[in-house]
Amino acid sequence: MPKNPTQDLLSLARDVARMELAAVNAGISYWSGWADSTAKFARATNNELITVTKSGVKVSEVVSRLANSSREFLNRQVALPVEAVAEFRAAFERPPLSHTGVFRR
Repeated sequence: MPKNPTQDLLSLARDVARMELAAVNAGISYWSGWADSTAKFARATNNELITVTKSGVKVSEVVSRLANSSREFLNRQVALPVEAVAEFRAAFERPPLSHTGVFRR
């Protein structure tokens, strides 16, 4: 069976488009998660700093809560790239929709 260069080129173009969309979606998920995680950490830190200005606050408790916030933030930051890669792989490895249309010049 002879090869059809036009069909091969269209197939390649579809695969490249799928890969680019999968990468963009994974990137958006990563940066969205980064922004959410960073905002949560900033709010928690701000609340603890406000707490420090009040009298009768134990500094050891504030430090402990700040350490917990920092730990949660760093754990989330480490998990984000792994989740983005998994999302990319899942999107790109999903079988493409069958193409029923015809490209016209």
